[in-house]
Amino acid sequence: MDLGLEGKTVMVTGGSSGIGLACARAFVDEGAKVAILGRRPEALEQARSRIAGGGDVVAVSADLCRESEAERAVAAVETLIGPVDVLVNCAGAAARSDYTKLDETAWRDGFESKFMPYINMCTVLLRRFHARRDGNPGENAGLAIVNVIGKGGRAPTSTHLPGGAANAALMLATAGLAQAWGKHGVRINAVNPASIATERLTRRFAAAVDGAWRTDEERMRASAGEIPLGRFGEPSEVADVVLFLASKRASYVLGSGVAMDGGLRPLL
Repeated sequence: MDLGLEGKTVMVTGGSSGIGLACARAFVDEGAKVAILGRRPEALEQARSRIAGGGDVVAVSADLCRESEAERAVAAVETLIGPVDVLVNCAGAAARSDYTKLDETAWRDGFESKFMPYINMCTVLLRRFHARRDGNPGENAGLAIVNVIGKGGRAPTSTHLPGGAANAALMLATAGLAQAWGKHGVRINAVNPASIATERLTRRFAAAVDGAWRTDEERMRASAGEIPLGRFGEPSEVADVVLFLASKRASYVLGSGVAMDGGLRPLL
């Protein structure tokens, strides 16, 4: 199936590892020009060199918690590989916390680390896209944004309340921005993955305390056994859905959220 992504300029935040890295690699495989963004230059360069030899990938380091940094990053990407056609937001993750120890700092950190990077990138890119369209009224180019938002925004977890609240806020912002910008040729959608086999999942089980002595591997096997599909998801499986939502094949999909948890918490 031709997804129509060849030659498109794609920007992936959090592209140095996990789901972001899988998305970047998949877009390159489709013939897109890809920029990966993150905080750590060394990790970005390692990721860039691993994706198709780094030939069609550029890396830009930035702290996306600040709008000024998001603006600088987008400007750099557009200078290097052209106006952005697709934004995939994967950057940012809130730390897990004991609910008995939550305080103002924990709640603020949750939103600063997850909500603001996504919102800053959307704000900057939408502003630049709108200015470009105003400057060239005949331009028919569109923009696709896919926000990869954890399933914690749909169902609470006592050890992930600030992060889950940030995810829920991002889901509302995604739907609201999609409704507002759809008439301008912008499609915004979300993917809600849970229990995907990344380093973050491994760290989650390493930090787990369940009242019984079990190894991390035993906890992971037990958790996977609770999922109807019987296993954790793979980053590449999330990337497949992200590519579809970003592509012309999803041209009538707007403001939607796709749950990817193997059926653990089925929703209609």
